[in-house]
Amino acid sequence: MSEKPDINKINDLLLSKGIIFPSNKIKKIIQQSDEEIGKQTSITPAVVSHAMMLFMAKLVVESCETLLEENQGNKLDLNILEKSIKKDDEFDFLIDDE
Repeated sequence: MSEKPDINKINDLLLSKGIIFPSNKIKKIIQQSDEEIGKQTSITPAVVSHAMMLFMAKLVVESCETLLEENQGNKLDLNILEKSIKKDDEFDFLIDDE
């Protein structure tokens, strides 16, 4: 199996391509989630955006590892994402407790 991808390298690649989450939308989501939240500092959306990028990078890396372990080709699909989420305790909040 090949070397595990570095999450920080993936994040740097996304940033170099200009892929970021819009700060205005992040502000709106934060304000809609709790009406008591007033103004945020200007750094808040940037920090949330960076955290979201790292989260997505980790999910993609874990999904790629699952794909390689199960030798199921070279495409990520919902089944692989679901298996990766169930396999890693960090993602357990994404599992729907029906």
